[in-house]
Amino acid sequence: MENSRICIVCSQFYPIIGGTERQVQRLAEKLTQLGQPVFVLTTRPAGALRYEVINQVPVYRSLPGGTGGGRLLSLGRTISLVAREMYFLFRRRHQYDIIHAQQAFYLTSGAIIMAKLLRKKVIFKIGCGGETGDLALNTQNRAAAINFKILRSADAFVAISNQIEAELLAYNFAREKIVKIPNGVDMELFRPVVLEAKAELKKKLGLPSKDIAISVTRTDRQKRLDLLLAAWNEVLKQLPDLHLVVVVSNAAAECERLTKENYCPAESITYKCRIDNVEQYLQASEIFVLNSLSEGLPNAVLEAMSCGLPVIGTAIGGTTDIIIDQETGILVEPNDTAALARAIIALYKQKELRLTLAQAATAMIRRKFALEKIAADYRQLYRSLK
Repeated sequence: MENSRICIVCSQFYPIIGGTERQVQRLAEKLTQLGQPVFVLTTRPAGALRYEVINQVPVYRSLPGGTGGGRLLSLGRTISLVAREMYFLFRRRHQYDIIHAQQAFYLTSGAIIMAKLLRKKVIFKIGCGGETGDLALNTQNRAAAINFKILRSADAFVAISNQIEAELLAYNFAREKIVKIPNGVDMELFRPVVLEAKAELKKKLGLPSKDIAISVTRTDRQKRLDLLLAAWNEVLKQLPDLHLVVVVSNAAAECERLTKENYCPAESITYKCRIDNVEQYLQASEIFVLNSLSEGLPNAVLEAMSCGLPVIGTAIGGTTDIIIDQETGILVEPNDTAALARAIIALYKQKELRLTLAQAATAMIRRKFALEKIAADYRQLYRSLK
């Protein structure tokens, strides 16, 4: 459909500022700039407006907040959430042609049902793979068989990584409906800066004038911040002047608890919670680390690479699509504290390697993951739906 009107359905949106939320917001804004009509349907956190226009994108927060998108809710709350969603989609049926749902939970199932009833097209994007991924979590629900049947009836499934494509096939999703479109990076926002600018940013952000290793993460088990903190103690034995910055979407109290449990010197770590200028913290840093157990295609790694940082990540699905060991970054095995510490120490000590990895990574982002390219890929997908 040429220049179809798109309704993006997502469980959370700005002012929530996690990786998924940022990715949806930036894609919606870029599509709008390219002339693709888009609006967003999402949940309403406490204090947020029910409707507003953000950077020319209309946002309807017509669904009850605190739902997590219907991932692990009681049956009653799930039915209520989906009913509200379907009512909105029916009432606004003349405002869109295609529903573009995010993740594979009950909001997506509700969107698919309504799209079929209204004879509209519907696609959805899998947000995460592995043991904490969308499809794996779906198997924990009592209505898993029914939900999978609904999900398989969508017109297209967007896989952001090789692992997710393989999982879709393993769960019997039609191969011909799978479309590979990765996450995208706004390279105008996430860009490298010169050394003098790094020093100025450190001062502006109130960071120590030391070299910085940074992680953009969460405190849940999937991201294993506890393992990074345990490794940090080993790093400090050889690099006592290196400083760690951890940007999280969680509350500060949880970060402080993890720091105490792992016996990390508090003065060696700066936590930044729920910030909306993460690009400045990346630009002020020298090394990036993300040691997750599972991922979709980690936005944090893409953004760090785009900012010209050498990266260390775990050898898991999604991350291995973008980190080629010793070429575009360094890979370590998940749950290996000693290996993670060794990698941080070795990378910091090898300045030439850091420069080589960073240059190769930034070139790869420009070639494969620039937001303009990803938005164009989605526009092509929308046009292909007939």
